[in-house]
Amino acid sequence: MLLSEKLLVEKFGIDERVVELVRETEKEVQPQFAQLDDIMAYNQYKVLKVFRENRISDLHFAWNTGYGYDDAGREMIEKVYAEVFGAEKALCRPTIVNGTHALALIPLGLLRPGDELIYCTGAPYDTMQTVIGLTSYEPGNGSLRDYGVTYKQVELLPDGNIDFEALKAAIGPKTRMVTLQRSTGYGWRPAMTIDKIEEWAAFMNDIDSLFSLQPLLAQMGSLNTFYTATYCHSKFYTENYLTIQHTRVTNVRNNQRTVTNIVKKVKVDADYIATLHGMFGYPVPANCPGTNRFAQPQAEQQQQDYTQQSYQQPQQQDYTQQSYQQPQQQDYTQQSYQQPQQQSYAPQDDFSSGDMDGIDTSNIDLSSLDNMNQ
Repeated sequence: MLLSEKLLVEKFGIDERVVELVRETEKEVQPQFAQLDDIMAYNQYKVLKVFRENRISDLHFAWNTGYGYDDAGREMIEKVYAEVFGAEKALCRPTIVNGTHALALIPLGLLRPGDELIYCTGAPYDTMQTVIGLTSYEPGNGSLRDYGVTYKQVELLPDGNIDFEALKAAIGPKTRMVTLQRSTGYGWRPAMTIDKIEEWAAFMNDIDSLFSLQPLLAQMGSLNTFYTATYCHSKFYTENYLTIQHTRVTNVRNNQRTVTNIVKKVKVDADYIATLHGMFGYPVPANCPGTNRFAQPQAEQQQQDYTQQSYQQPQQQDYTQQSYQQPQQQDYTQQSYQQPQQQSYAPQDDFSSGDMDGIDTSNIDLSSLDNMNQ
């Protein structure tokens, strides 16, 4: 019997049979505890590796005063968090006071009036329902509903998995964010495992229904007035929504502009999208099954024919033979310049002294000089 076990029996009055049962049970679950210890050591080494690579020192734990610009400690701890968890960015601030606050930052920071939020794991936390504006709603309390954000909810399947078919049907042109809740909250459903989250992420990346191209028509018109055309589409262009906006710059210095939707999220087919690319000189996307009705190769052939027939031949005939060479030789060389020069300068005395005051200009035909300039 170990000293600690002996102490429990003698000083605490615990039956030896209980102590022995605990000892045998600990031996039985020892492999599970060893696995947890290994996970703990793995994560500790992973954090230490990131600390070493980013050269974390006492400098990053010092106080900072002022406005907090260039706070080395704050910037470095967020970089460490991002690298440890494999994220692009991390936000670690003492002003985030609880979990609901952290969750609310994401939709409040990304969603705008007219956008749509979808929860695909049933109802969210009770506190998040208040943030969305589902419960305890009061106008002006700062919820997403106040900002014009709409909400959809997709229930889980009876086995607790995500209903991907229902989720796909729920996603529309206004959908800006689709989120899930891993933990059960106050519900009785099982928590979302990492594997299920990975499956959901792969599904969302595959559906790609909110992917937007760069504006096909970046500028048409003047510098201060132009049109832009954008669209969102599903991965195989089964759902396409076109938006055309007219932009007018009202103040160049302050970059103030007014934007008017000429066409807003109008459903079009794949042929329309392919033709739109062809019209503006863009290659048709490889996975777009539409046909480019603009017939770009035919347009290029017509442009080539026009260049050879309409431009080159008339230019050589009208300009070289008639319009330029003959009138220039006749009016300028023979009449306007050479003959008056002989009449005015030939009878004069020696001008080697450089004195030009004695030149007789009475016989120069000034009207012929005007004709020459014309």
